[in-house]
Amino acid sequence: LVHKQDPDSLTWKQVTTNFASNVKAQKAICMKDHIYVFIEQETQIAVTSSSTKDGKIWTEPTTIDIPSKADYTSVMTWENAFYIIAENQLYTSTNGLNWTNVNTEQTFSKLLASSSNNKKLIGIDTENYYLSSTDGTNWEKHGLLPSDFPSNNISFADYTLDTNSDINRIVLLGNNENLTDTTTVVWSQIDTDNEWFSLTYENHKNACPNLENANIIRYDNKLFTFGGIGKYNGYVTPFSVFYESTDNGISWKLASDKLTFPNEFSNLYYEADGNYSCIIDNEQYIWIIWSGSGEVWRGR
Repeated sequence: LVHKQDPDSLTWKQVTTNFASNVKAQKAICMKDHIYVFIEQETQIAVTSSSTKDGKIWTEPTTIDIPSKADYTSVMTWENAFYIIAENQLYTSTNGLNWTNVNTEQTFSKLLASSSNNKKLIGIDTENYYLSSTDGTNWEKHGLLPSDFPSNNISFADYTLDTNSDINRIVLLGNNENLTDTTTVVWSQIDTDNEWFSLTYENHKNACPNLENANIIRYDNKLFTFGGIGKYNGYVTPFSVFYESTDNGISWKLASDKLTFPNEFSNLYYEADGNYSCIIDNEQYIWIIWSGSGEVWRGR
């Protein structure tokens, strides 16, 4: 008798309760077969890592070697290297610890997204112009981003088009303090183009719900979002539901009740003061790394 997991369900397992102690704000990145977590600290960020084959044993958090304070929210992986912004300068690293200034004349406020087919890295300059690079060093400046573009708590998913495996779609999700507080702002781009398209429509009944500290992931050929306290037809408990989109981020609905989080996650969210990270590894496991409790879970 061969047991086959229901393809529409998720099974979660607690991997460890011994993730690094005293962690608050953090961001996880998956590169090859390792998870790297960049941790906010008072004077400089630190990094800890573990193999995706393990997840129980984490390296001692080590301060990175950039002279100015780096922005942990900006860290990104692209073409087997890490990129991060520190005081509007771009740095790169192959191991997450030792960093080199890219020495471009360009200044940066954010890194937005990267295309996993290695076509380009995307950022914003200090005047809110959209930037792109195909080598990480030479940057092309495009148009001024509109006032309703995501401005904080930005996450993205990118994936190949069904019609052309050489082209990726990037879907960006975030908040904009100038807009309604009941929906999340969603924008999209095809990576062969440099135009952004808003997928947020006023009074759209199936708009992406506004969840605190939300994440977007591409999983099982759909987009999913989840996160903390929500304002969507009333109050939403943290990490109680997935929302899914099957039309590339335009409309959203509650996902199947087979797609659930462990009951513990709501309390873990509060214990972490909303600080957590999520990555998907190369074997399609979803990892959730919690501050506060030091718990690490994975599901598939």
